[in-house]
Amino acid sequence: MKKKKNLAEQCHEPLPSWKAVEEDPLAAEYREILLKTENELTIKDICYLIRQGFIPDVAFPKMIQSLKENPLCGEYYDGEGVYSLSAFKCWTPERKEEARKILPILESGKNKFVHGIGADTYRKNLKTLKKVLDSWGHETNGLSIPKLCRILQFC
Repeated sequence: MKKKKNLAEQCHEPLPSWKAVEEDPLAAEYREILLKTENELTIKDICYLIRQGFIPDVAFPKMIQSLKENPLCGEYYDGEGVYSLSAFKCWTPERKEEARKILPILESGKNKFVHGIGADTYRKNLKTLKKVLDSWGHETNGLSIPKLCRILQFC
């Protein structure tokens, strides 16, 4: 049987160096994720990839599927998936359209919270996501040009 490729092999993504891993916990986490196959990704991994804008061609469809199954998905807190998607920076018209299709599912997530901080945060993140989806073109969301350039190298 043919061995499945890990994300580094599948996406031709270089692994962070061991020196970078020793100095930066985010590089260590990214390296760990790159060594997984697509099917081994957890919601924690997917949220990380979405927030960082890494490997969007893999992470975005996985996030959409996770949100369809559970609009409150998340590793650290309920609604982390919606928060991650509201912070996503690698939008294309096709990705926006795909995200718009699941808005009714995400709206239903608001009703699953007992009132409180979690419900308020979920509503705020959903509102932010809607603003992004309603905007024209590729958004910078107030990013500086150097930071935007770093993000776009991964898109």
